[in-house]
Amino acid sequence: MTIPTYRDEWSLLSMKPPNSEEIWMFRKNLGVSEISGHESLSTVVYFTVGFEPRDATGLPNPEDTKVLYDFEESVIPKIEEEARCILVASVVKAGVKDHMFYASDPDSFIRAVNGHCQALGNLKVSLEKHHDPNWEAFADFPEGD
Repeated sequence: MTIPTYRDEWSLLSMKPPNSEEIWMFRKNLGVSEISGHESLSTVVYFTVGFEPRDATGLPNPEDTKVLYDFEESVIPKIEEEARCILVASVVKAGVKDHMFYASDPDSFIRAVNGHCQALGNLKVSLEKHHDPNWEAFADFPEGD
């Protein structure tokens, strides 16, 4: 299966919920909207990495920030290639970093992630998948400028 061509055009949105010190950081690839609903990418997979927040903001400490950044920059492209999936969005808030992927074969995605989880050290990992042929989860994800 070949992933359809799309532009990499990321938006960033930072939010603070009312009456909270938390900071929520949303990243969304607006460029993939041109392939939204592609029949070969009908499953949304959430790849969640848990960390101990550094303070009331809910954001990671510098060490975990580096691990998460290195994973996203170096490992996620390998997972995308191995599992024929695409990362479409991510959010960091309240001690978790959620990555939202669309995949044609979620089992292949899970195998690829399991093959690379050691790069996250002791951080907690969980996976959740849902059939989403119309990319409703992507459409509902917040976007910035």
